[in-house]
Amino acid sequence: AEVPAAMDFGSVTIAPLSQYKSRLPAGWTRRIYDGRGTGTQWSVRASATPLTAVSGPAVGDVIPASLMIADGLGGYTPIPTGASGVKVYEGTTAGAPGTAAAYTSITWPTNVGPTIFIGPGRGVVGNRYQSVITWTLYDAP
Repeated sequence: AEVPAAMDFGSVTIAPLSQYKSRLPAGWTRRIYDGRGTGTQWSVRASATPLTAVSGPAVGDVIPASLMIADGLGGYTPIPTGASGVKVYEGTTAGAPGTAAAYTSITWPTNVGPTIFIGPGRGVVGNRYQSVITWTLYDAP
């Protein structure tokens, strides 16, 4: 699987109400290769480290339960910190090994995929937060 090395969510205003922040830019593509052949099923799961301040006045500040997967219909699923993760996509390979059809590109618009949830008053002005999302490819749906 190929995924971009980083994704940016831009700046967030600390607010008295909960808010969701989508990643920038709008297009974000992952590419999956399945060399097992036509018709085989697979899935992608995501897990993450906590969203933690890496610079600013309160290094180490954690925004709990902040990484989500948006479904594009107003629903959000938390990305867990455990090894099992959460299923974020499943597919079926369309072609034989070594052909272009053995690759699947997953492109999510801004309102789908990784999103940050920030609860009321969470975060510290001037902090820069970071997390690592681990994408795991499974050979079953």
